Amino acid sequence: MTIKAPDLVVYDSDLTFSPKYPIYGDGITGTIKIYNSGTTKANSSKGQFYLNDGANNKIAISSILTIPALDVGSKYNLSSNLNLNGYHGHLNISFVVDIYNTIKEINENNNIATQILIINIPPIAIANPNQTIYPGYRAEFYDYESHDIDGEITKEIWYLGNKQIGFGNSTQYTFIQKGIYYVQLEVWDDMDAYNTTTTTVFVTIPPVAEAGADQYIKSGSWITLDGSGSYEPNGTIVKWSWDLKEFGNRTGRQISVFIPNPGIYTFRLIDVSTDILE
Repeated sequence: MTIKAPDLVVYDSDLTFSPKYPIYGDGITGTIKIYNSGTTKANSSKGQFYLNDGANNKIAISSILTIPALDVGSKYNLSSNLNLNGYHGHLNISFVVDIYNTIKEINENNNIATQILIINIPPIAIANPNQTIYPGYRAEFYDYESHDIDGEITKEIWYLGNKQIGFGNSTQYTFIQKGIYYVQLEVWDDMDAYNTTTTTVFVTIPPVAEAGADQYIKSGSWITLDGSGSYEPNGTIVKWSWDLKEFGNRTGRQISVFIPNPGIYTFRLIDVSTDILE
């Protein structure tokens, strides 16, 4: 005996999402195909998309949607924006047809379609702080603080300028010319999502240390050493370091040293530090 009744059917394979591989924060649309496989026309009914939370709870993630009347053998494509704000990872999404059971069907067990939707959070790229070096010096780059909260980092690419590329969680590069260089770190995760960040390298001309002219004094006198002739082409000198041999080490732009005995004394201004490198 042939049962004369409609039969609304949805299949797991016909439940799709756009974009197919969403990133956290993307707007997501769900689409389902609804068939009438029964022997009579199906009246209009209602359907809805749900999130299954793993505790046998269904959370509505769309408005209640209208399914038009369907003739025997016909189908209808239904789409809706999905409210998945705040959710990420592997999500169990279902569409339920005839949610109020207003239609008496041949088979009531084929009204739910389910698919897994993966919403990925891109990795967080964190490069080392900006740095200042002199021409010909090597800059080191590292991304030890980059991370992916819902997976793993699988690839790191450094764009160093001049078409030079580095790979891995650290790399090095020697900058020859004075200038400002922007180095980009690109970090990829196991879902092929990526993020970028930029660190800056300031390549500056080194300061010039000038300890002053030779001096001739009597023993038992004080001598004043003056580093005021030192200069920094791109900044300001903030520290002067002196090697006074048997008199120890001192710091200061001008210092005084007592010379008790006759002799030849060599005092060296060994370092001047600037506000650029501080």
